Amino acid sequence: MPYRFPSVRRFLADDSGAVTVDMVPLMAATVALGLAVMGIVSGGIENAADGISTTMEGDGIIQTAFPAPPDPPAPQVQGTDRGGTGIIRISGRVN
Repeated sequence: MPYRFPSVRRFLADDSGAVTVDMVPLMAATVALGLAVMGIVSGGIENAADGISTTMEGDGIIQTAFPAPPDPPAPQVQGTDRGGTGIIRISGRVN
């Protein structure tokens, strides 16, 4: 018995939307798998990060303040002004 509605026959024979129908469950499964993996792994990553933070703070690797630099040595006079030039040589670091 032939179909009475040719548009129904064309609709049943058309498969252009089949890719979309196949991709929806595949994408949903991929997203669900990603969320499951994230839920399992996140606890371990958090513990590892806490351990690293504790180790770095306890070993003094991270310093938030540094000691003041030492005072420079006082300049030393090496000679006297002989000859009236008004120049005296000074050794040492002067800031």
